Amino acid sequence: MSAAPDVSVIVAVYNTMPYLTECLNSLVGQSIGRERLEIVAVDDGSTDDSGPELDRFAALYPDTVKVLHQPNSGGPAAPSN
Repeated sequence: MSAAPDVSVIVAVYNTMPYLTECLNSLVGQSIGRERLEIVAVDDGSTDDSGPELDRFAALYPDTVKVLHQPNSGGPAAPSN
């Protein structure tokens, strides 16, 4: 069992391509190291390629990136919470 991460980053996502790729690359490249980092991305019913891109990063970095897919909430608060 791995230790709890030192830093958790929550990323609310809705139709953010192509900027999402840059964001995720930046997060996984932080100097703290992926073993100390947790990234939780919440896809709020995106209709572009954001959902598949999140899944791609979760597959590449399964110990670091977690993805939650939910139907569109209609606003920014629900995916952030």
